[in-house]
Amino acid sequence: MFINLDNSIVQNNIFARISGATAPNVANTGNTFFNNIVFGSADNTFTNGVGGNSSTGDIIADPLLTNVPSNTADWIYTYDINLLTGSPAINAGLDGTNIGPTGGITPFDPEGTLLPLIESINMPAVVTKGVNLQVNVKAKGN
Repeated sequence: MFINLDNSIVQNNIFARISGATAPNVANTGNTFFNNIVFGSADNTFTNGVGGNSSTGDIIADPLLTNVPSNTADWIYTYDINLLTGSPAINAGLDGTNIGPTGGITPFDPEGTLLPLIESINMPAVVTKGVNLQVNVKAKGN
C-alpha cells in the first residue's frame, strides 16, 4: 500500500481489508506512524525501524465499523463508517478523538458538505419596531 512514501506522518487512520502489505518496505524512508489501526490485510503490521520508519500506538484489531462489507474494494456512500460500541478506535487517536474518518476536529462528512450546513432560515418578512424578531434556523452537522 505504501509505495514511495518518504518523510511523512501517518496518524489516526484505519486501514481495513486492504490488499497487500501495510508495512512500509525498505524503499520507503523516514515515515512516522502514530495511532493507526490495521485489520484484515495480508500483513497486519507497521514496520518499526526498517528504512528509518517508526511506529507508535498502532493497533492491530477489527475497527468495528457499522456497515462496511469485508468483500468489496469499492466505496459506496450508503456504507456506515460510524464506530460500533467497543471499537478500539474510539478516543484512541493521537489527539484523543476517534481513529479514522469519524475523528479529528473536522470529521468526514460523506455528503461532502461543510459543517455546519444551514438548511433553512425562517423569519418574518417585515419586523415592527419594538417587537422581538423570531428567527428559526435549521442546520445539519455532527
